[in-house]
Amino acid sequence: MKRISAVVISAAAAFALVQPSPAAAAGPASWTAPSCTRVTGDGAVTFTTDDGASVTPTTKALIPVSYTHGLVALDAPNTLLATHNSELQRSTDAGCTWRPVATLGTGTARLTAATGGRAFAWEISGRYLARVDGTTVTRLASPTADIVGLGTDRARPGHVRLAAGNGQLYDSVDGGASWKRLGAPAFGGDASVYSVAFDPADLDHAVAGGMARGGAVTTDGAATWTPVDGLSKPGGPANLFQAAVSPADPSVVYGLGIDLVEAAPGSGSEGRHLYRSADGGRTFAKNRRRLGTDQADQRHGAGPEPRRCRRALLRVRHLLPGLRHRPVPLRCRDGQGDQDPQRLRRHLGLRLQPRPAHGAVSRRDGGQGRLSRGGPPLRPSRTPSVPRARRRRSAPGPSRRARSPRRWRRPRPRARASVRPAPR
Repeated sequence: MKRISAVVISAAAAFALVQPSPAAAAGPASWTAPSCTRVTGDGAVTFTTDDGASVTPTTKALIPVSYTHGLVALDAPNTLLATHNSELQRSTDAGCTWRPVATLGTGTARLTAATGGRAFAWEISGRYLARVDGTTVTRLASPTADIVGLGTDRARPGHVRLAAGNGQLYDSVDGGASWKRLGAPAFGGDASVYSVAFDPADLDHAVAGGMARGGAVTTDGAATWTPVDGLSKPGGPANLFQAAVSPADPSVVYGLGIDLVEAAPGSGSEGRHLYRSADGGRTFAKNRRRLGTDQADQRHGAGPEPRRCRRALLRVRHLLPGLRHRPVPLRCRDGQGDQDPQRLRRHLGLRLQPRPAHGAVSRRDGGQGRLSRGGPPLRPSRTPSVPRARRRRSAPGPSRRARSPRRWRRPRPRARASVRPAPR
């Protein structure tokens, strides 16, 4: 079956690759690609079939401010669940139509799919936990006040595993109705844990990411934890924010974190890396390209851009420092060294304005202007800004000084009236 990418449109966009579970794909009824040309819903979710080059329009526009943190595909054919703020939405036609089915107790709920058309809603770093059966939402008692991960068992319906903020794991065999403590906490319980990723094929295999401690992996249900290698130099500190175990190959694990040894101010990527492991999370290797300011330059092309084009892109990012960390597609058109202002404003909602004439403005940027919100669009000037008194005429011509029969003199400034205080 052709892979379908579901795109979540929100104030903080999230992306998910929607694929049916192996059990559903092997059954008599399987998933079908969406055949609609417009998604019916409130605009929170849409889909793409060409790796994000275009997205399917929606019947309604998204109302700010909106967040979609959860999106999962269930084992029932063509059935998906999504969250929009505190609202739970459901689609039964592969994402063409979305309808609200329930209201959750939090606006930041994540979703984890389970067998039998079931899912679990949970709040990251919170205690909200609920089980979703069809259109029914059942609130569950969480064994911890800060959930950082939840995994379900494909082979055993009702088997759920949960992770706490101190790295402690909890196990349930009755669908989350009761919990028991499992094994030892990751990092010995003396580190703050960002997240714990479970292997969907084997819940005993989990990868934990911690603050300054890097990562830890277990393959025996938290009986033992092994520190991971490769996030930084040997013995160096690192933050592993999030990990994901591949559902197709459990030996492949991806991670997102910061090498604190490289996290120096002004060092380009500041230590941010996308990591990949081929041995179940025991050792990680950094991605070939770091997550830095130049990542967007190659986002839409395999080859390097011309030097002039790279200088233009870096100049745009210099004018707007916050742009370097925003996933905005920036590229040069046809190898030219200029940005399309209409396209840039469409993605950022910004307009090009001249720099103000006060403050520490030296016009050393050649009159390039700056990016700011609001105001009429203005193309950068190609000539540097020079004071009017120092400019010279490009061609001789009659002037006011030449037409005047008298000698031109600069007018004297008028004396200012002074007010003397009255005598006492």
